[in-house]
Amino acid sequence: MNFPNILNAVEKLTAYPKRKYPAGNYVVIAIFFFFFFFLSSHCTAQSLQVTNVRYKTIDNTIEIIYDLPINNDSLEVKLFFQKRSDSTFLYHPKFVSGSIGKGKFSGRNRRIIWYFRKELPNVFTGSGFYFRIRAVKILPKVAGE
Repeated sequence: MNFPNILNAVEKLTAYPKRKYPAGNYVVIAIFFFFFFFLSSHCTAQSLQVTNVRYKTIDNTIEIIYDLPINNDSLEVKLFFQKRSDSTFLYHPKFVSGSIGKGKFSGRNRRIIWYFRKELPNVFTGSGFYFRIRAVKILPKVAGE
């Protein structure tokens, strides 16, 4: 093998394939993804920490009491009824009133009244039930949505 053939072989081994897109497009794509991830992380719903959840039975209702951090944000509060022995059991009570749904519910000793006698009776078989409350900030709507 002579010297020019060796150079041709080395060129073939080290030659990079031609790019499908010019290098400038990669910069534009990188900038797009940066802003997409930056905006999506700031525009997603933010859950608030619900603490001190407790309850008591009063006649045909259950009063669920909870605390939220103090703020002036609009929130959506949801109540879930779960069973310790069955991780697939998740019930969303329908007959509720008080500090639940959409509104401004921050602060201590927020109350939800659950009219559990109006719910389906077969939901409550067994024991080991507990309540979970989820509070999420409602983001303001952007003009044009």
